[in-house]
Amino acid sequence: MPPISEEDHMPQTIRRQEPGAHPAPITLPAILLLLALSSPAFAQPFSWTVVNVDSTSLTGAYVSLALGSDGYPRVAALAFGSDLEYLTDSAGGWSTQYPLFADPNYISLALDANDDPGISLFANSDGTLRYGERHAGVWSFKTVDTDPGATGFFSSLALDAAGNPRIGYHNEGSSYSLRYAERNGGLWSTQNADVAGQTGYQCQLALNSNGFPGISYYSYTAGCVKYASRNNLGVWTTEVVDATTGPPITNGFPDHLTSIAFDSQGNPRIAYYDNVHGKLRYASKSGGMWTKVTVDSAGNVGGYVSLRLDGSDEPYISYYDIDQRDLKFSRHAQGAWSIERVDSVGDVGRWTSLCLDASGDPYIAYGDGTNGALKLAYGTMMTASVVGDPHRLAAAGLVCGPNPTRGVLHVRFARSLDRLAVLEVVDLAGRRQTSIDVGAMAPGARSLDISTSALRAGMYFVHLKQGPTDSVARIAALR
Repeated sequence: MPPISEEDHMPQTIRRQEPGAHPAPITLPAILLLLALSSPAFAQPFSWTVVNVDSTSLTGAYVSLALGSDGYPRVAALAFGSDLEYLTDSAGGWSTQYPLFADPNYISLALDANDDPGISLFANSDGTLRYGERHAGVWSFKTVDTDPGATGFFSSLALDAAGNPRIGYHNEGSSYSLRYAERNGGLWSTQNADVAGQTGYQCQLALNSNGFPGISYYSYTAGCVKYASRNNLGVWTTEVVDATTGPPITNGFPDHLTSIAFDSQGNPRIAYYDNVHGKLRYASKSGGMWTKVTVDSAGNVGGYVSLRLDGSDEPYISYYDIDQRDLKFSRHAQGAWSIERVDSVGDVGRWTSLCLDASGDPYIAYGDGTNGALKLAYGTMMTASVVGDPHRLAAAGLVCGPNPTRGVLHVRFARSLDRLAVLEVVDLAGRRQTSIDVGAMAPGARSLDISTSALRAGMYFVHLKQGPTDSVARIAALR
């Protein structure tokens, strides 16, 4: 099957603001409408902080995120359009290992119990599936599967309780099939999970509580979303999840169109892009039956989807608004879905990779296509207090509340060890409204109160600038 470029199939109706154009003023009713749309309770459930992780390496493609046991994020991504990059956050800031592997695609990251990373990927150089891991600071990469054509597309990695790698992937060579690889006792084995027609596209793998694999994917021949699972006897079964989505290739996106997670009862949940209707869908299985709902149908939405479940089995989904080219986030709680626009500055939100921390707060790593950058968004519940928690503040960078605000805005942030910092409030046109030098403060978790009484009603951005790092939070000011 010939490759299809992303731009060939991008929608033609793109509602974008021209660079340098002044946005139309936002009235108070419009602000309230924006906030009302974000949740059934008519209040935005999360305050979002956006951080530039890497803006120097033309990175932000094939992004994969994992959280370490220390609560800090790790990210694997494609840098300079050609090589594998691995980034680690810690109390001292971000560190980078590059280049690790030449010319990879379909990168998937997981951490073992010791926070050592494993990465599955497709090697463009020879069309093989590879697996890399780091131990004692040393990386090694091995060939897992080969084919006369190519194999390893859409590689998706999970590690079992013992740290053994399991990979779901698509074979594009001698057969267009869904494949599965696992390593036990140091030896790799591979097998077909589905060979019915041209199948296995846009696959993602997860392990249930017993360590058995399940894979979500598209069948091109049948034009549907499917689910494959393997039992304790090693036998694979497949079933149709949604027969109305159409074939997967025509959407023009190279990855992240299905995402799977298992709930506490071992039931699969799948978020996916409905290619025919251009909307984000969600399917859950219970009692042997699939229930499907539309999560977001406002325009053409649902590309680059990533799903996680919280401790109550409630789904969180990050995804790309294809029309607006924005990063969006949806969460189910109290019987209803909330929808939020996390980042809308430029072409942002492709390659989303979502994780939840121990408190259930979301991290989203994603690409900034406008600037060729890798970004991280961190969401904090409006009612949550993170003052005094340096781990979460170091990751979040900046937390503001209440939001919307009237009178006094409480700003909480983490000072790095060796960087001067400036806190600024700017309007949507980029005009600075407030600037506070916080460079003289001692390192650690800090808080400040900013008066918003002089601000006109509208949307603003709060920036914490520390050297090349610019943490951003969006707020609404009321009068």
